Amino acid sequence: MSNGAEDVENPTPPRSTARDAGPVDLAHLLGLSAAGTSLADVREVAIAVCEQAGFSDVALIRLDEEGIWHDISERVAGELTPIDTPPPGNVARRAMDQLEVQWAGRRIAAPIVVDAECWGVVCATRASDDVVDQRLETIGAAVASVLSAKKLRARLGVAEATDYLTGLPHKSYFLAQLDREMVRGNRTGTTLSVAMLDIDRYRRVSDQSGPAAADRVLARVAQMLDGVVRKDEVVARLEADAFGWILAGVGPEGARVAVERASEAVSEVELIPGRYVTLSAGIADASHATDASDLLAKAQEALNWAKVMGSGRVAHYSPSGPTVAEPSEQRAGSRRIGSIRPRGAVAALLRTIDNADAASARHAERVGELSARLAQELGWSETMTAAIRDAGVLHDVGMLAIPYDIVGKPGRLTAEEFDVVKTHAALGAEIAGKVVMPAQASWIRGHHERCEGGGYPDGLVGDDIPEGAQIIGLADAWDTMTHARSYAAALSHSEAFAEVRDGIGRQFCPKVAQALSAVLVEDADVIPVSAETRIKDADGPSQE
Repeated sequence: MSNGAEDVENPTPPRSTARDAGPVDLAHLLGLSAAGTSLADVREVAIAVCEQAGFSDVALIRLDEEGIWHDISERVAGELTPIDTPPPGNVARRAMDQLEVQWAGRRIAAPIVVDAECWGVVCATRASDDVVDQRLETIGAAVASVLSAKKLRARLGVAEATDYLTGLPHKSYFLAQLDREMVRGNRTGTTLSVAMLDIDRYRRVSDQSGPAAADRVLARVAQMLDGVVRKDEVVARLEADAFGWILAGVGPEGARVAVERASEAVSEVELIPGRYVTLSAGIADASHATDASDLLAKAQEALNWAKVMGSGRVAHYSPSGPTVAEPSEQRAGSRRIGSIRPRGAVAALLRTIDNADAASARHAERVGELSARLAQELGWSETMTAAIRDAGVLHDVGMLAIPYDIVGKPGRLTAEEFDVVKTHAALGAEIAGKVVMPAQASWIRGHHERCEGGGYPDGLVGDDIPEGAQIIGLADAWDTMTHARSYAAALSHSEAFAEVRDGIGRQFCPKVAQALSAVLVEDADVIPVSAETRIKDADGPSQE
């Protein structure tokens, strides 16, 4: 049974059955139910009324299912406070069992009856034998009316907080519960995880079978999810085809197991004829979050990465980058990065580049591969390394929007023509942003920024340049220098090393340049960090 102590607005209190209370005092107490007040306020007024009637030591208490007495008006972070010393004798328990006022000497207890069940008791001590019982009984009835109104409002609130299609709570309720769990976890040190779940290819249902069929799939998936969550967990519908799952007391590994359990349950739901439901999931734990909104955002970020990697993946958020496991390998560990190739829309964009210019396509693949190797050397996670490989492959996709008479010009470009070429970084981020994550698009946008400033399109400096952009920029320059172009001959590796060395601190950031040295040669100190000579921008036709 709910403890009923939550504040709820706009109540409609039932009529009281109180008999002999003074009209002013009773009106004040009952008026609290119409104000949506807290039980602490009700208790304060009830004590005042009781003391005026000749009672002392007044308390509103409850005996829970485990036999522990609680002060039902004193709450700490939403939890009942146990009473160290229970009422003397068994007078309160008798009042609860018999639903009548009981007394033991001068100690008296009146039941608080809500919906024909005893929710708790009002206990007090009579100052003398002349003090009648009815006043305390009246106080109990008045408090019950407040609780009844609160229960009614709570039921209405639950109805308003429930998604009409799935029967699950919706986002506002989920966020409120998550906020409470964050507060409790911070106070008690309890672990807390959140999982974001998304139905893969859900839009295909509506496209192929219509909205009604899509609704049936969603309702069935929600039913299966509701069946696998445990008593102290919350699952809710957050977006059209996305669900949130609060797992209190559960760490990331336990959350992964729970998601696997949910994935297995929904796998019997047919998405479209011949294809069954799979879930992508993102998991984050409270140790990496500052508040509930931050925790949910990190779970969403992990989910986004999981979906980038394909269907049915589970991604775990971490500050160094999420790790992603595949459906068949979730128990065996994450997939090795070397086996991941460009997928889906990324591969389609690469084919577009290939059709436009086969040499550019080969350049794009080499840049993607070298970017991945540099990221691994810098300690990036496997998931993030795969992500930068894809971004590296697409780094020049914006060149598709540049007129061919400029891109294919064999001689030097005019200043005006070079300004047109420089737009390819921003254009590429916009084009690729349709199929990759925002972080990947930012790497593409920034791969022509320079460590000292003066790059394009945003003129970023040093650490303001995303590390992914720094990596792709160096990989792009290295590949351009070491492969012949129509406007320049290829440099030897030693000549290209000299260019990189001279560009450290100018065009290239030192840490990434050191990673290139470690990747390509045995001695990681070959490239010193004290070079002063900038190197040319080697990603396209030279400017006049």
